[in-house]
Amino acid sequence: MDKIKDRKAAISARVKEHYDYLVLMDRNNMSNMIRMFGAENMNKVSMLLDRDVADPWYTGNFDVTYDDVLRGCTGLLQAILDDAR
Repeated sequence: MDKIKDRKAAISARVKEHYDYLVLMDRNNMSNMIRMFGAENMNKVSMLLDRDVADPWYTGNFDVTYDDVLRGCTGLLQAILDDAR
């Protein structure tokens, strides 16, 4: 159990330090990030869409997931370009 805690701390420190954007695909991941970083440290974390991305494991529909990811990545690219200006 201590190894898991140590790894979690190491991941959270590395992530905060090295990445500008942490993009999540569902609310479960958001909850995990809040637990990992604390709500006050969520400035780099956002959802890919304003809702959960369809998970083809459960839906069986890869086309919907592809459309969700494409839409989210297009929006993310635009946000990054806007931030760079």
